[in-house]
Amino acid sequence: MADSFQVSAEPQRHLCQRLVQGTRPKGDKTECVFVDGISILLSKFLASFIDAGDELRFPLELEMATAGTELHVSNSSLKNSVPLQL
Repeated sequence: MADSFQVSAEPQRHLCQRLVQGTRPKGDKTECVFVDGISILLSKFLASFIDAGDELRFPLELEMATAGTELHVSNSSLKNSVPLQL
């Protein structure tokens, strides 16, 4: 009898997906502002990969955001998704 694997198409829960309006310096961090007015603070290095029009996906709950948390950036000019580690 052959073993079979099933892949779930269920969307990941607790993920936030936002469209980037732009970024601006905030002290030693960079504020990433989304089109809906919400913003998050990122390191300047991480923010250097993000431009207006990009789409970001990241964990919604604060307790889920740790040093190993992934931030997925869908670059509007490259049309692909790049996972970055926070």
